[in-house]
Amino acid sequence: MQRRLQWTIVTVDVLSCSKAFELDSSKDMISATTSVRSTAFTLAFTNLMFNGLVPIDDVVSVSKCSMYCLQDMGCLAIFYNNMEKKCYLAPKQYQSGAAGLSLKQGTMVYHRNPDFCPILYGYQWSSDGSTCYRYGDHLTWNEASAACQEQGGRLMQVETAHKNSVIVEIIEDNNAGGMLFVFFGMVDYESEGTPRWADGSQISGYENWAPGSQDSAQEECGIYHRKNPSQELQWEDQYCAANYDYICEVVLD
Repeated sequence: MQRRLQWTIVTVDVLSCSKAFELDSSKDMISATTSVRSTAFTLAFTNLMFNGLVPIDDVVSVSKCSMYCLQDMGCLAIFYNNMEKKCYLAPKQYQSGAAGLSLKQGTMVYHRNPDFCPILYGYQWSSDGSTCYRYGDHLTWNEASAACQEQGGRLMQVETAHKNSVIVEIIEDNNAGGMLFVFFGMVDYESEGTPRWADGSQISGYENWAPGSQDSAQEECGIYHRKNPSQELQWEDQYCAANYDYICEVVLD
């Protein structure tokens, strides 16, 4: 599924007027090598003072300014003045206010799409376009969970049969067959005694446990496992300290 990169642009002027429109990547203003879904939304500002903006030096185009933002999972938008070649990154907590950075007339605000899939971190879309994921190699469950969170994601959670088919396809695409062990976002802490998702929510509805699983009272973490290619990939619980491949996902609006 082909997606175009779209940002929302707001012209900020001394009269506090705002005009919002979409910028298509084909205009050669934002890098066309990064693709996301094509939903954009508008912002309207009431004054010219903003707190929390991060200045970036030596940026000669809005394209280069945008790439700094795309490499930072905490970046929500960019402020760019083409006349002065001034670039500012806006983190998620930025806000307008009575004090802060004063933006000059002609400054443009490019607001990043809310369902951006960060391919610069190795993420990509599943073949059906439903899931933004990254496949990783050989970490413990806790290390894998931390690696996912560091890039704004989490270990993949599988709440539906459709999501199960997505993760199975991803695992198959990243392996040549044979015995497989792949961590996903389920954990069963010994102190709790009940499996749950990594984000703290309870497992309910869809489950795909292999026969004989959940037979230990020790702390264990969820894996997709099979012994040979003729077997179905199903959930099992294994030691969290083992080193297996893993799958991260970025949850998108």
